[in-house]
Amino acid sequence: MNTEKSLESLLQTLVNSPEEDKRSLTRTAVSLLREVCNVHLNSSYIKFHSIAQATRSILDQILLGQIEGEAEEEFLESGDFASQTPEPEPGPLPDKTEQMSPFCELIQRWNSCIEPWLQITLPPAQGIQSVELFLKSTAALRSNLLSAASVARHFNKDDVKLFETYWGLWIQEIQRQGYDVFPDKFGRMENIYGKVIYSCKPRLTQEEIVLLMPGIKQENKTILEPVTLITLPPEAPFPQDHPNKDLSPQWRAILGELELLLFHLEIQSSVVCAIEGINKNRLDPLVQCKESIINEIRRRGDALRNAIKNRESIYRLATNYWRVEECFWSIFHNDERPAGYSFFSRIRRRVQTWHPVIRQIDQLYVRNFESGRDSIASINKYIGNIFLQTKQGVQPGTILRQLKPAVIVKVNNITRLLKGRVIAT
Repeated sequence: MNTEKSLESLLQTLVNSPEEDKRSLTRTAVSLLREVCNVHLNSSYIKFHSIAQATRSILDQILLGQIEGEAEEEFLESGDFASQTPEPEPGPLPDKTEQMSPFCELIQRWNSCIEPWLQITLPPAQGIQSVELFLKSTAALRSNLLSAASVARHFNKDDVKLFETYWGLWIQEIQRQGYDVFPDKFGRMENIYGKVIYSCKPRLTQEEIVLLMPGIKQENKTILEPVTLITLPPEAPFPQDHPNKDLSPQWRAILGELELLLFHLEIQSSVVCAIEGINKNRLDPLVQCKESIINEIRRRGDALRNAIKNRESIYRLATNYWRVEECFWSIFHNDERPAGYSFFSRIRRRVQTWHPVIRQIDQLYVRNFESGRDSIASINKYIGNIFLQTKQGVQPGTILRQLKPAVIVKVNNITRLLKGRVIAT
């Protein structure tokens, strides 16, 4: 028993350390120790089963920040062991003047056991405004988590389960304040809620309905509308009142992804942008030019839609498409998160799936620059201009990010090149 208490005290001290690197390493170590416990529990040698059970219970409490609840079984990876520690009794309800206190405490606990890029930081607000900001932040957080889970080799998938656990606790606190979150979960749905964004995928065979952000009600009055993404197979029709219903699948998809991008500009934080028409040759925080960026993206989407509907020349089509593509590649997180751990990385991959279709049907060839694969010298003829940025630990001349793809199009048997831009050291 003394050994268990010593282990708990040591690991808890390390986890609560303010040093971010130490916290991250400790969480990894705790996860590895938990896997060792799983090995002992799954073995036929039962001598150490009781010790492994008690130790794993301690590790689970540390990973959860001492929070246990009904969702614990979803968080535990193995699912073959029920904790012997009784669930804590709910604390007394706070006074009306302190209603946000338990809610803020849960956010602080989440921030203390997660990487910095997954932390929730809310501006000063009270009442329903703080709940609205929180729902937008968690919707952005979940999208970034899913992006990381789909591409990152070393992503800790327990972070997704941890989010689900805390989400249930956050919902309880919001309900105690007199608000209803609807629906009370993210992800795939059977029904459609609130505002709808339509898009499509080239190889999808059936409709997908995904809730991007829940809504808020108070006394049956909708305060924040939910947002739903409906992704359709290529040949499935859009609603009759949709402005893109008459377009080809590839253009319905691109404009749908553009609308999805606009939604995320409203909820994501730590975002920078480098759209040439707005930011010139510099990187600006989105908060400094948000309205201009959103208006410019909408204008470019309208210009592309009109070029398609009016059957303008292939060069005009290429030019308008090139400007729309720039929007996807010129907006990204700038908070030192690992590559791929951002929704903006994910939406670029979604757009790229349509490049072969656009090349085959519309005769527009999109020349992508991939970070780490091309040198400045090898792609120099495709570049309109380069942003030079010093980055510690990165060799000069290394391509960091593509800001605009080059689009190649033939006009009267003459190959025309709309040059791209990259950011490099």
